[in-house]
Amino acid sequence: MRWFAHIILIVGFCFNTAAADIQPVAKILDSRCLDCHDAETRKGGINLTKLLAADNLNEPKTAALWEKVDQVVRAGEMPPKKKKPLTAPEKTQLAKWYELTYVLKNGKEHIGQTALRRLSRYELINTLEDLLYISLKQPYVFSPEVPALLPSTLETILPADAPGESGFHNDAEQLAGSKPPILEYAQAFEYALRKFAQSSESRNKVFGFDEEPKALSEKDAKKILQRFTRRAWRGYSNKENDLVVWNTYQKQQKSKPPVQTLLRAMKTALLSPAFIYRMEEIKDQDTPYNINAYELASRLSYFLWASMPDDELFTLAENGELLREPVLSNQIDRLLNSPKRLSLAEDFAGQLSHCYTLGAGADGHLPVFPAWPKDAYQEAEYPALFPNTLLGLQADHLFVMVVIPLAYNRTLEETRLYCVGDQVLSSRFTQLRKAQHTFWREIFADAGEPAISTDDEEPPGLGM
Repeated sequence: MRWFAHIILIVGFCFNTAAADIQPVAKILDSRCLDCHDAETRKGGINLTKLLAADNLNEPKTAALWEKVDQVVRAGEMPPKKKKPLTAPEKTQLAKWYELTYVLKNGKEHIGQTALRRLSRYELINTLEDLLYISLKQPYVFSPEVPALLPSTLETILPADAPGESGFHNDAEQLAGSKPPILEYAQAFEYALRKFAQSSESRNKVFGFDEEPKALSEKDAKKILQRFTRRAWRGYSNKENDLVVWNTYQKQQKSKPPVQTLLRAMKTALLSPAFIYRMEEIKDQDTPYNINAYELASRLSYFLWASMPDDELFTLAENGELLREPVLSNQIDRLLNSPKRLSLAEDFAGQLSHCYTLGAGADGHLPVFPAWPKDAYQEAEYPALFPNTLLGLQADHLFVMVVIPLAYNRTLEETRLYCVGDQVLSSRFTQLRKAQHTFWREIFADAGEPAISTDDEEPPGLGM
């Protein structure tokens, strides 16, 4: 297998009001770049004169243009090959200024405002299953009559999440910014609680009893609801939320039996923003700070399991042990060894798992792996390798994507395409290679703006 294309994407930018001295970098741009990119010449439609002033650095268009400059300078694409290249000190000065102005603040990384993350439909269903100790998904069914996975009941109730700018339906900004479907949530919670109430095993785990008592003391009811909301809200709590749930219980207890009253209070807890959103403590600072143990447990479980923390994570969060490095490391290993880890591939990486069409031209298609079944040419596998690698295996090629964090909202994605055998480098396959390259550039560009694509000519192979 031989490498023939190299794609790099850089996603996102941030900016800082306290910029470093712009004069040295303005001097570099003035002497080396403005002959092609001033207001009059605008080669490639780019005017860099607006970057020379210090009073407009925080304007989004200016920040985005500086982002472009940083990308092409790092890639060696500016100045062009026909021009004298920038010296190493000039490159360093530009890179350092950009970092101090747009990536760092007071010498520390920006963190920005903590994103308010609403549970995606997939996360919501998983969380309800783990919270109530029930099953809500249809079993896997593969047959000639049913060649795909049947949707769960809740998937027919809850609307699908709209993809965000990243192209993924669990995009945090999209989920946080869009209006939650409250009526559908209420229907889904009613269904889940009804199924929970029908299971004596589930009732025993949540209530501590399976047979409904004739009466329930206030102390016991509070204990049950406090334990439930602690898990449902992933350790987040405030007096107002607790009071709403308890008031719901008190209003119903005189006229309804204990279980029915508890179910009504539980539904109130589920409709709370503390359940629908992954709540975190807001801290008035824009430099790095430590999150608490409950927040860490939630981030860990929703990343690897797409669901709430289990009892072991809750216990370690409650006693603070999860914040210890050895304990955290062991928990990461435990979560990765759990069958629930499939959620990472099924939900996140699996969003790329559409049918792949083998590229074809007048001379046929690119060479395929010898052992690949002919009846599976449209099938593909996309395994995600913790923590930052995605593999894409198709009949005629393999891609490897490595995600490299540069700042809290700036990510470098480096993708390499590998084809089968040295014969793929022949002129016969030139157009097919280019078509395949273009296909993946368009796919990956949905997750971020393509910065550069290196090497129109095939570089030396890596041999696979």
